[in-house]
Amino acid sequence: MFFLRLCRPTLLDQCEGLPTEAGVAPSVPDPVMTRIEADIIIKRSGADFRIGGREAYYAPAEDFVMVPPQVAFPDPINWYRTALHELGHNAAIRIMPHLLDVARSAL
Repeated sequence: MFFLRLCRPTLLDQCEGLPTEAGVAPSVPDPVMTRIEADIIIKRSGADFRIGGREAYYAPAEDFVMVPPQVAFPDPINWYRTALHELGHNAAIRIMPHLLDVARSAL
C-alpha cells in the first residue's frame, strides 16, 4: 500500500481490493507548520547542530551536524530537507552506537 502512495496506477478502478481512500490525493501540509515542526525536531534532537560554512555534513569524529545558513538555499524548504537529512546521520549513530566506531575508524 505504501508503494501506491508514491506511484499511483493510472487506472485505479482496474485494481482489486484497494481501500476507497487509495484514489484520494493526499493533502498538502501547511509550509509554515512544517517549518515550525522541523525546528522543533532539530532543537529536541540533542544534536550539536551548527549553522555556517558552505557545506552540509555530519562530522562523526567530532559528533556534530553542520549546515550552511538558510540564505545559501534557493528555498527555505531545501534548507530544512538538508538539515533533517544530516540530522538523520547523527540519529543513526545514536540508534546504533557501534556505527560511530566504524565511522571514526574510516577517517
